Amino acid sequence: MAAVTGFKHGVYQRELPTSQVAPRQVDSALPFVVGTAPIHLSGTGLTDTSKQVNYPILAMNYEEAVTKLGYSDDWKKYSLCEFMYSHFQVYNVAPVIFVNVLDPEFHRTAVAQSGYPVNGRQAILGRDVILDSVAARTSTDGAPLTLGTDYTLAWNRDAEAVLNLLSGSLSEVFVSFDRIDPGKVTIADIVGGYNAASHRREGLELINDAFMKFGKVASLICAPGWSENPEVAAVMTGKTQSVSGLFPSFALTDIPSGAGGVEDYTEVSEWKRLNGYTDTHQYALWPMAELGSKRFHLSTIAAGIIASTDADYDGIPYASPSNHPSKMAGTVTKGGKELLLDLNQANLLNENGIATLFNWESGWVLWGNECGCFPSNTDPKDRFINIRRFYNWHAVKFILRWFQKVDAPMNRRLLETIEDSENIQMNALVAMCALVGSNNRLEFRVEDNPTTDLIDGIIRAHTFLTVPPPARVIENWAEYDPENLLSLFI
Repeated sequence: MAAVTGFKHGVYQRELPTSQVAPRQVDSALPFVVGTAPIHLSGTGLTDTSKQVNYPILAMNYEEAVTKLGYSDDWKKYSLCEFMYSHFQVYNVAPVIFVNVLDPEFHRTAVAQSGYPVNGRQAILGRDVILDSVAARTSTDGAPLTLGTDYTLAWNRDAEAVLNLLSGSLSEVFVSFDRIDPGKVTIADIVGGYNAASHRREGLELINDAFMKFGKVASLICAPGWSENPEVAAVMTGKTQSVSGLFPSFALTDIPSGAGGVEDYTEVSEWKRLNGYTDTHQYALWPMAELGSKRFHLSTIAAGIIASTDADYDGIPYASPSNHPSKMAGTVTKGGKELLLDLNQANLLNENGIATLFNWESGWVLWGNECGCFPSNTDPKDRFINIRRFYNWHAVKFILRWFQKVDAPMNRRLLETIEDSENIQMNALVAMCALVGSNNRLEFRVEDNPTTDLIDGIIRAHTFLTVPPPARVIENWAEYDPENLLSLFI
């Protein structure tokens, strides 16, 4: 309400800004996943590829993901299907932001004309057919058939394209078409960048669009099947430092257990070090997991466990995902070789900053608290995954809460509003045991704010946080007490 000026006579009211600002809710484990999807099997097919290729797609459940991106059990070709199955079906957590880089305009292969037998007026053309590329004839050089008049095209339950004859009695139909070819997708497609021709970001670069589009900050960066490439992993970790120029994030990366990787657990740490999987904002995982006939990258599994763990702790990422059930039935290499690590072997991986799966009484659990920077970096906020992710989460909340005050007058009221609101929130986190100790606080200190910064419009707060480290070792010392033998004579 504007202040009343001039002569006043009566009763007046003026509204003042609230002295405390409510906290912003943040998705603590929102994955941003880049890979390939069978969009030709989606609800819209290939009619709207501009919103299916190199475009952030938010999905809240399995049905929505399948409708928007399509689904196939061939996860080697379509890596996003692995993640949507795991996150929505196995772990029942949401949401997810997907980016499909498979573009039918470029990633396609021509299939020469060939004869296909007709049974019950149907000819099965196979999988991954681009329907609008189909050209059918009665014979090798016979009369062309017309879509909608002579035949229709549809998908069967096995995701195969089926040509349905509407008339005639052909025993064979001759067809040529183009097939979607995920094998043509390259590392460059996953990494992406800015396309000057289309004026659009692509691949991993689209993480900067997710917040502007959905108002959500991606907390986890994933690329199952691709993150085991050092170039992709390096770009992923590079993105974790400043999403949209503001927010920290965290990368889940796989160490390959197939060609170009390692199948022996004793060689994993050397591969990790030589290929630079050593970032503070990185979780390095090895090998793969298996459930029935399905094989998962551990980065996919870790994303589900992290989200489930956060949900168990009120959406606050202060608990480590280590030693939480994976719901998997075993560990394997990419080639299918079964691996059964004992505790000493699993701990050797942990000792070198590598997480794995470990089989215990409750089944296979995720095992490892250390980020990729360990053992060269032992700072608790960098080393432990729960502390690192809590600091990321806290930073995102701080930025979102106080961005509204940017360019406000730099006065005592502003400082007190920030200080009081943050300290009340930290007290609440202490009460929930997300922080420990009685001296978690935010304060504005003179020594942190030189006059040269103040006159330049820069004000600097100092926050002290103590996140509980994971109880990595629980040890009991047992001692024989001979004094109890005296009870024999009492």
